[in-house]
Amino acid sequence: MNQKSDKIFSGLLIRLDDIAANMNWTLMEKAENLFDKFSVKPILGVIPNNQDKQLLVYEKKGDFWKKVYNWQKKGWEISMHGSDHVYLKDSQKKDFFNYGGKSEFWDQPLEIQKKKIKEGLKIF
Repeated sequence: MNQKSDKIFSGLLIRLDDIAANMNWTLMEKAENLFDKFSVKPILGVIPNNQDKQLLVYEKKGDFWKKVYNWQKKGWEISMHGSDHVYLKDSQKKDFFNYGGKSEFWDQPLEIQKKKIKEGLKIF
């Protein structure tokens, strides 16, 4: 067997969404320790301007963007996950993948979607 075939999880992809200054940091620290222990480099979906009431109940991490930068330095991929994470509509399974659910962007005019993306990228 060559070294590549010895790796059990060579094709595993892990993505965590709803990463924000206000989130469950106890769970995130546990996840980070496991990722580091097993050399896992996840993709993190970061909310740039979190206004999600369900996440705002958690304590805000003051050095959040420094933490994001440090994850990136470790080789973790950072992606933008929405803009403010405030759901405006329920897609009723009419979205692209027919999953349905609440969305920050679905059925919004293109100009509003572009504006939210630009605002999020400014924060990044």
